Formats: sequence, structure tokens, C-alpha cells
Amino acid sequence: MEKDLASRDKLLEVAAPLFAMKGYAAVSIREIAAAAGINSALISYHFGGKSGLYTAVLEKEFTRVRIMIDELKQSRMGPRECLRTYAERLGRLHSTSPYLLRLVTSELTTPTDCFEAVIKKRISAIAGFLMGVIEEGMKIGEFRRDVDAGNVAHALAGMINFYFISTPIVRGFMPDSDNRTESYITQALAIFMEGLEQKNPMNR
Repeated sequence: MEKDLASRDKLLEVAAPLFAMKGYAAVSIREIAAAAGINSALISYHFGGKSGLYTAVLEKEFTRVRIMIDELKQSRMGPRECLRTYAERLGRLHSTSPYLLRLVTSELTTPTDCFEAVIKKRISAIAGFLMGVIEEGMKIGEFRRDVDAGNVAHALAGMINFYFISTPIVRGFMPDSDNRTESYITQALAIFMEGLEQKNPMNR
């Protein structure tokens, strides 16, 4: 049993960067098996084939975000602090686990069956969470009421995610530093929240 779990985990570990960097169609079962150092038949044994492995990789990557959101839901943070914490944790997640964004971007440009089955479903759940937080902030007067919660959620996601997507290009003309990502998140959030927060208590 432990051996089975070890081989399954190894396949997920090596398949994630391969799918993220090359795209689903360009990665072969043989290549994945060679990278994992195991028999290619184990891909069918554990996942039913390459498609099943790819689905499992996507689900595993999105699980990191789901766990983060579940923790935020269970916290007692107000809407303002919840959005800040979400953005900060998402930034750290992308820094330590860079494959999710690449996988999603690949699905946007060259969709597989997983686009409908996994990507849209998981992103809709994330958007629903963010919209709920924003609507609560509008309700209690922390956030402006003249904004659309869906647009605000979209803007926040784009602000954080696009930074990590564009980083390889930006590095070519922007000075690099050890805390550049942390600095970006802090400054971008400050600008974002400045526009979102309710300024006039009389409008609450």
C-alpha cells in the first residue's frame, strides 16, 4: 500500500511541472514515467491514463487554494482583513507553487476537457468566495456600494495573478530584489483597497 501511494505521489509530483511547462498535449506517458522513474503502466493503474493523471494534477493544485479559502471562512476576519489576507496568502502560494497559474493559462489558450470539468468549476468557487466577502463589506459599510462585486473580485484576482504570469518578462527591464514580490503585493493591495474602501461614513 505504501509503495502504491509513493508511486502515485511521485507521478503527481513530476507531472505537474511537465504539464505546466509544455501543455497537456505535448507531454507523453513515456516522458512522465521516465521522469518519475517508474513503469508507465502505473499511470493507468493509478489514474486510468494520462487524462486522469492530468485531472488529478489540476485538482491537487486547486486544493491548495481551497484549503486557504476554507481557513479564511473559518476565521473571524472582517471583509477588509479577509481580502488582504487572501491576496497575501495567494501571493505566497504562487511563489512556492508556481504550476497552478501556468496550468490555468494553458487551459485558457488550449482548453482540454478539464476546462469545463475542473478549471471553470474551481475558479467559480473562488470567485463566489471573493464576491461574498466583497458583498459583506458593502453591506456593513466597509466597502463602497457603487461597485460591482464581480468586477471587484475579477480585478483583485487579475492584480495578483497577472503579476506572477508576467514576472519572467518584467525581470528583463525591472530591477530585481529579494523582497520584490512582497513589495508588489503590499503596494498593489494598498492602491486596490484605497479605491474600494468606503470613505464617507454617512454613506454606510
